[in-house]
Amino acid sequence: MQIGEAFIERLLASEDAVEAVATLSGFWAHRARQGVAQMGLAKPEWEVQLILIYTGEVWNGGHAQYRMNRGPDLAQATSAALAAVGLEGLSAVLREVSDAAWSEAGCAQADRAFNALDSDVDTALLEHLCRNADEILLPERGQDRA
Repeated sequence: MQIGEAFIERLLASEDAVEAVATLSGFWAHRARQGVAQMGLAKPEWEVQLILIYTGEVWNGGHAQYRMNRGPDLAQATSAALAAVGLEGLSAVLREVSDAAWSEAGCAQADRAFNALDSDVDTALLEHLCRNADEILLPERGQDRA
């Protein structure tokens, strides 16, 4: 599926970060593959995808759910992605629970710390995608990745 450049630019300029990130990530979601480096995505797409997975799991059922459904394997990469998009507080929470070996008490503490942060995740993700606009959705734009 080819996506028009003007449409991508409108999404990147959107004031509705939630809708823009959901739409943009929906375009690359069909390319995301488990067991492939960076899920087969460009680095900024991969970083956003990791964060969407992490925040979705934690918002739904906490760090224990993230651990159960995703395992700790992606935690280091996700923590780095959180820092890369400017969500250092959430990155620190994930590092701390990982360092605590994902114990029940560690997960509960991480949930409290996560919820105490006033993080505008979608705005940070959209800003990250804007900074890296020339690297995202290349197949959908009819371009090859370098």
